[in-house]
Amino acid sequence: MPLTPLHFGPAIALKALMPAYFSLSVFILSQVLIDLEPLYFIITNQPPLHRFFHTYLGAGIICLICIVIGKPVGQWWIRWWNKSVSPGHHSRLHGKDKIPFKAVVIAGIIGAFSHVLLDSIMYDDVHPLAPWSELNPMLGVINLLTLHFGLIAIGTVGAFWLILMVLVNRFK
Repeated sequence: MPLTPLHFGPAIALKALMPAYFSLSVFILSQVLIDLEPLYFIITNQPPLHRFFHTYLGAGIICLICIVIGKPVGQWWIRWWNKSVSPGHHSRLHGKDKIPFKAVVIAGIIGAFSHVLLDSIMYDDVHPLAPWSELNPMLGVINLLTLHFGLIAIGTVGAFWLILMVLVNRFK
């Protein structure tokens, strides 16, 4: 499923664990860029859906793109968000509009490569080692229901931790 929110679970947890070293906006950018590929093939009805950008080689290119454009795109997104937050919630929901470069790099790497890893487990048309091999050693290593619930659980714990951090920082 293109642009799946299930990939966001681990990202939310990482943002909660290391907020200064992980950019959630750059992670989301990597997910969207990679999933433009299957979205295109769904719209044009051209299976297989997962091709070059669902390989580790393709993910490397997406990673580099995210490192180059992630900071300005992410900072634009945060500025837009900050302007959209109602004044009554501004102190709690206002994001820092400067993204450290190390957070961009870490999120770009984790975002691109984790996307391929997770989709390798879920989809039989993903060949993560292409062009060197058509094998997918990760396919089915975890039951899909277990994987989905695990991603949701990790995201839920991360979201609660982020909310707790916001509440604690509010009362400092």
